[in-house]
Amino acid sequence: MTRETIDSILLWDWDPIGIADISLARDEYQNYTKTLQSLLAQRAQKEMIAQILVEIERNEMGLTGDLPRALRVAEKLLKLKP
Repeated sequence: MTRETIDSILLWDWDPIGIADISLARDEYQNYTKTLQSLLAQRAQKEMIAQILVEIERNEMGLTGDLPRALRVAEKLLKLKP
């Protein structure tokens, strides 16, 4: 699993602020990639990864958080090969 793959999933599958189609915003979610890579290396459960994504949405972005989307993204991240 590479940071680029995680970043791509965050951009195209998670994208809580809807910027995937804006080429200048390509690096918007890269600050969260290392945290997720660490969680995956620790074999975190889907629910824990999703909760972290929701907390980022709420605490970093001021959004309400979308748990169903976060769970889908967490599931996709967990399918990546270590």
